[in-house]
Amino acid sequence: MTEVIAARNVEKSYRDGEKTLAILRGVNLVVHEGEQIAILGRSGSGKSTLLHILAGLDDLDSGEVLVGSESISAANSKRRARIRGDFMGFIYQFHHLLPEFTAVENVAMPLWLKGDISRREGYLRAAELLSSVGLGDRLKHLPHKLSGGEKQRVAVARALVVEPAVVLGDEMTGNLDSENAEGVLALIESLRREAATAFVVVTHDSAVAKRMERVVLLEDGVLHPHSIED
Repeated sequence: MTEVIAARNVEKSYRDGEKTLAILRGVNLVVHEGEQIAILGRSGSGKSTLLHILAGLDDLDSGEVLVGSESISAANSKRRARIRGDFMGFIYQFHHLLPEFTAVENVAMPLWLKGDISRREGYLRAAELLSSVGLGDRLKHLPHKLSGGEKQRVAVARALVVEPAVVLGDEMTGNLDSENAEGVLALIESLRREAATAFVVVTHDSAVAKRMERVVLLEDGVLHPHSIED
């Protein structure tokens, strides 16, 4: 199977006054094409730090992160941004939609920023994707006119619009009620079946983790295989 992201012996520490806090200790994680992985861990365990390192948003102390065959951890900031734009999508707990732009504009924004298709083409692709997630009648709504579940569906569409190799989710259902959370998870599953996109989801919710194909637990800075009992 094709590897889309591989973390090799990743170490990360922070200074806290006179102390050094080891957050990640020799973390290894390989994500294959189309795979769904949940990273579980208590609050403050370093889950989000690991996700940011996988995306090249945070520096590591030692080790390496490969996206495809390229080391994102060794790349400069400009190259990291390009790798993210070409290969990754993001879904956050708080959708981070741009409040002054409509739903369709928010989804089209990653395409426009890449600059390799016209504004109209980006708009049409975004509109098609929003329609596929049940928001065809919300294209021109500003974020404050959308419900929480609708905003998160817009965020999912935005993450998928560039047809990324991998989508990274950081507590992506943590701000939703159970019904809307279920809707987002079902949407991700249906969309994954239509493409070879991998998902890496950071969560503290075992119900979310159960929906993934593989679960790992981040504990004391180390990743362990993990199983969830019904």
